[in-house]
Amino acid sequence: MKSLIIASVAASLLSMPLALAEESSTPTTKPTTHVTVGTDRVFVNTGLSNRCTALGRQFDRVKSLHTNDKNIAMALATRNEGADLCASQNEMAGTKYLESALRMLGVKPE
Repeated sequence: MKSLIIASVAASLLSMPLALAEESSTPTTKPTTHVTVGTDRVFVNTGLSNRCTALGRQFDRVKSLHTNDKNIAMALATRNEGADLCASQNEMAGTKYLESALRMLGVKPE
């Protein structure tokens, strides 16, 4: 009898995470929006787009503090490449370039 009760309790406990996972109301997709360009409708990942903007602004704020840094030329080139990638809707690569440019100056990306 004890083994039957233990087996029943174990089975119900093991099935609980699956039941909770089914009830999750958290969206699984990233926020997107669409923009009409000419006659084409383009979908933009607004999360990454906002990240591109934030990293670009952070770099612009700190670059004046690092004008004598030995890596400033490479960091500026990397930042410009990242900004171009973000502008051409390749936000994933653009954010990586922008983060790298900040790290070249010893700044932690926010």
